[in-house]
Amino acid sequence: MGDQTRPLTPAEFRSHMGDRLARPTELKVAMIDRADATRPDQDVEELQGADILAVTSADFDVRTVRGRAVSVALVGPEIGDWLDRPWLDDFDIIATSNPASVEEISARHAKLPVLATDPLASLPELVSTWLAARRIGIAVGIRNWRDAPAWGDLHFGRAVQRQLERVGYPSRVHILPDWTGEASARDDASLHLFGLSPRPRLAGQLTLLWIISHPDRVTDELTSSADRIYVASDSFARELAGRTSVSVAPLHQATDEVRFHPDPTGPHHEVLFVGNSRGVRRDIVADLVPTTFGLAVYGRWAPDRLDPAYLGGELIPNSELHRYYSSADVVLNDHWPDMRAAGILSNRLYDALASGACVVSDRVPGIEEEFDGAVATYSDAGDLRLLIRDLLMDPGRRRALAERGRAAVLDRHTFKHRAAVILADVAADLDVGSETGRSSRRVRP
Repeated sequence: MGDQTRPLTPAEFRSHMGDRLARPTELKVAMIDRADATRPDQDVEELQGADILAVTSADFDVRTVRGRAVSVALVGPEIGDWLDRPWLDDFDIIATSNPASVEEISARHAKLPVLATDPLASLPELVSTWLAARRIGIAVGIRNWRDAPAWGDLHFGRAVQRQLERVGYPSRVHILPDWTGEASARDDASLHLFGLSPRPRLAGQLTLLWIISHPDRVTDELTSSADRIYVASDSFARELAGRTSVSVAPLHQATDEVRFHPDPTGPHHEVLFVGNSRGVRRDIVADLVPTTFGLAVYGRWAPDRLDPAYLGGELIPNSELHRYYSSADVVLNDHWPDMRAAGILSNRLYDALASGACVVSDRVPGIEEEFDGAVATYSDAGDLRLLIRDLLMDPGRRRALAERGRAAVLDRHTFKHRAAVILADVAADLDVGSETGRSSRRVRP
């Protein structure tokens, strides 16, 4: 099977699991029920030696198991305990015998459950189907799952995962500690959402790089490690194309229209800004305060960066964010200086517009064309104050801008649109083999 000090390549893993499935008596299946899931001395090392990990308890955090075992959540008729578990999307397979459970999980999670009359008895068949599919992992540079909910990259990754799952590409999100692990190495392709850290390429795997932030950290070493590069900016894509022989294409940010939609049931604010200070100046907030407008800022802000009177709270759960956007008269957006210089439009723009918000932003090249002129932009502090005042006094204009912006986003800026581009490239780059599964024309050893 090759060098056992490294993870198996996708082709090796497919061959290995195919052999195990062909010899059921040698197949090692580890069952986890409620008693096992809550045991403080659960032997994770033993679980990592299993071929299949079958879990019947919603309490078991599958993210603690980092081996190559195929993890299957066996969801019973009662799904209440499963729906709110943050690790449900991190199973390889979710199987249930209840059609209603498929609908409920699909509506709230990125994974697409499989309907099976008897999921436990169907384990080999479920795994065999999963094994035959092309799998695309999503790498996000988050250091641990505890802090992950506060990272926009996680929610971006989940939105991509949702689209991949729904067109037949099993997908998992891998955080930074798992990038070179056995579970990540099983994927036929890896889509790295670049934020802060470069990801080592793995043998036999198609490597896709999507630059969505921190353009100032993009190095020649980073770009040379990819088979394809996507960039959330037309101008920065052109610049990178002149620096590398790797294929570079613009692929802008987007929204998950399932999660972000008009729902004006959140708290009402005249002016809303959602974002962290990170200990530095946020231009649009600094340009506005002090103000007599009803401003609410949500995020992590030290008192020396923002008068606490304007602070609405530290964190809005991503699942609730659309309600806040929908309920505000005006939503503010700004860009970090390096993002603005590179022409990378903030993901906040797409989400707020999809939620039916009227958005005011600093100016970035291309913003007018991207949203059909629906985002009101300003040039300086005085301009910002006058713009907000006029918008607050004109509900009709706010409504017209919001409707135009939402229409533009739904027409061409959803993750469904972006996933279609990625999948067309993956399909072109991966060959389908008859015996060992898949190799890739573009993958470098």
